[in-house]
Amino acid sequence: METNSFACQKLEFASHATAKPNSVRMIFLNWLSQVGKFLDQTLFRQDYEPKVWERLDRNGNHYWEVYDPITNQQAFLRLIQKFGCG
Repeated sequence: METNSFACQKLEFASHATAKPNSVRMIFLNWLSQVGKFLDQTLFRQDYEPKVWERLDRNGNHYWEVYDPITNQQAFLRLIQKFGCG
């Protein structure tokens, strides 16, 4: 019985010893993948879509901020609405 237990302990130890380098490798590959995704999203990918934000000035009035990455132009637009009947 002890021999069988000793053999199981050896097997368990051997499986942990071989799993450790694989887990270190997997951690490294995961990290490398994350770095690659970050570089792709921040440095290499061009986003040509215009950006639009709704903002509030210090008086509580709404306005729109628009940015065009192709021309590198920015505009601030304010919508004036008149309410009333007739």
